[in-house]
Amino acid sequence: MFKLPQCLQEIRTVLQNNSRKVLEVPQGYRRASILIPLFQDENEWYTLFTRRTDKVSHHKNEISFPGGRYDETLDENLVQTAIREVHEEIGCEDVEILGLLDDIFTVSQYIVTPVVGYISEDFDINCNNHNSDEIEYILKVALNRISDIKQYWTEAVPYEGGKLFHVPFFNYEGEIIWGATGRILANFLNNLTKMNLECQSRMIGIDQWEIQEDEDYSNNTKE
Repeated sequence: MFKLPQCLQEIRTVLQNNSRKVLEVPQGYRRASILIPLFQDENEWYTLFTRRTDKVSHHKNEISFPGGRYDETLDENLVQTAIREVHEEIGCEDVEILGLLDDIFTVSQYIVTPVVGYISEDFDINCNNHNSDEIEYILKVALNRISDIKQYWTEAVPYEGGKLFHVPFFNYEGEIIWGATGRILANFLNNLTKMNLECQSRMIGIDQWEIQEDEDYSNNTKE
């Protein structure tokens, strides 16, 4: 579909060589997937997030990657779920899949599979082609700025039953990215550090991001 730039070929190789964590679906949970859309603009690398509206069922008014529930009537697999959702949510049609990251649990009882993809630089985030019932606006984020470790921290956030989860937070120009989306972003940045130094320097800078451990919710709780 696209001729991949060298750095995206490098990401594809890194993801293919990973031993990806695949989680079973516990009772009461459902599968979902999200897309981490990558594109280049004037030699700088970006990804896209969405700000959810207050009309959605879960994570109202939060920043997230485009994505949603697996639908067995529409999707052959979770990659197709991510492609379908990114089209439905933000109107992006052309996606070149690069690979998958580790599955994660969410407190809203989903097992989420993150999919990494390359989208055309021609995609216009200002065209207002997004689903206004689900998406308030699209957020364009530079990788070399979101990877600044000074903008990253964790907080202990209470959940049902009095449990505390240590949740990652990112501050991007006043937009707070946290929770499951923060965990996925941290894992993605960890993988970018496995690229060769030339590509790492182009995408996130050298020694800017310190590798973060992905703490599983089930091992990260206190009564």
